[in-house]
Amino acid sequence: MIIGATGGIGSAIARALAPAFDLTLVGRDAAALGRLRGDLGAARALGADVAVELEVAALADDLPDIDVLVYAVGAALPGALVDADVAAWETQWGANVWGFALTLKHLAPRLAKGGRVLVLGARPELSAARGMAAYAASKAAVDGVARVAALELRRQRVSVTVVRPGAVATDLWTPLGGAPKGALAPADVADAVAQALRAEPQPELPIGAGAP
Repeated sequence: MIIGATGGIGSAIARALAPAFDLTLVGRDAAALGRLRGDLGAARALGADVAVELEVAALADDLPDIDVLVYAVGAALPGALVDADVAAWETQWGANVWGFALTLKHLAPRLAKGGRVLVLGARPELSAARGMAAYAASKAAVDGVARVAALELRRQRVSVTVVRPGAVATDLWTPLGGAPKGALAPADVADAVAQALRAEPQPELPIGAGAP
């Protein structure tokens, strides 16, 4: 299951995993979701806003066990702290943190033994920038949720991996004037995720500049 499948990174991951997995695609954009499902021949496409608990809970209905759960939802709305906007903070926390926590709450029981959870995190050096307080704080919270989830899911033999790419050329950078020069392509992240799923699980998956 790929949550956030219609985003830049999520759709790239879906395309990379389609040959090997029976995909369930989740996103808010029904039209884009339908097109992606048609392109990939995915088994299921489910619409949901992960910040709404009832919609997340509905994802667990009539699903087979989940071998791999990828949380690729993300939001970044820059703004200086002196101009902090509650709605902007809530949007980012809803997408980056609360949606991830709700996903684990409702879908953890559907994870197969030995399953994998991967969530898109952030590198501190990329998120700790002027105007990015809400985003930086939310991604730090994702790290905390992932660490605790790894402990709680251990009895199911489910691993949790935080994916840490360098800057990736997606629409997330639009409010900041575009992705920086040399940014990774979404396909680079997708290929690294596909390779990681063929190896032993690790707590972190660094990708791009500075990765081992």
